Amino acid sequence: MQTLEKSELDRLQGVEMYLPQGNYTVVLWANASDAQTKLGGFSEGETIRNLSASHPHAETSASIPTLDRLLFAVTPLTVSEHETGDHTVNFSPGTIRVSLHLDGVSVQPVVHITGMESALRPVFDETSGTWRLQSVSRNKTFQPAVAYDVTNRHANATTDIPRFKADTPGMVEIIDPTTGNHIVPPISLAGLIARYHIPMEEDIEVTIPIEITFTNGHAKITIRNWENQNVKPGGV
Repeated sequence: MQTLEKSELDRLQGVEMYLPQGNYTVVLWANASDAQTKLGGFSEGETIRNLSASHPHAETSASIPTLDRLLFAVTPLTVSEHETGDHTVNFSPGTIRVSLHLDGVSVQPVVHITGMESALRPVFDETSGTWRLQSVSRNKTFQPAVAYDVTNRHANATTDIPRFKADTPGMVEIIDPTTGNHIVPPISLAGLIARYHIPMEEDIEVTIPIEITFTNGHAKITIRNWENQNVKPGGV
């Protein structure tokens, strides 16, 4: 295995590697920052099966704020001293973005998204003969930072979570920090996915934008339809 340090990527603004001719498997992570994502499996003697991505504090903290909006790709590569060529790599999204927009909320809330996986690792799909990402380490709580506008009583929070399925047990909890009580009943992510027909295919980028409006003691919970436009990544 040969790896290129992030400092070299910053210096080169690209990737330059010299390999003996032969057949290789190329593994690529994109959008991984030191602050939000720890990449593992790059030590001597480790293979693609040892690769992983998680938050740096996932193993030591009961809750984590967010991952990066990770992209992942695995592709075969043949190096020949007699031939040159271009190779297109198609990235797949490794995370799902959950965003919250609260209008009319009287306090700066605490947001918990419970029952989530906290890490990603590649697994080989025997049926398709390809590598894909699998979310692992369940029952982690994501607690994103909340921006609060006290004048307009508006709150925003965004977090990127390892991909989950449509039947996820994940719940969104919005909590009053002064009392510890839920401002609205916990919201089922699976319920939102089913009600608003949010596509969850593995090869598309998914955003779940939850909007909650508080008016006269009532709360309206919906999905921002204009944001729910999933993008299928192209070649890079």
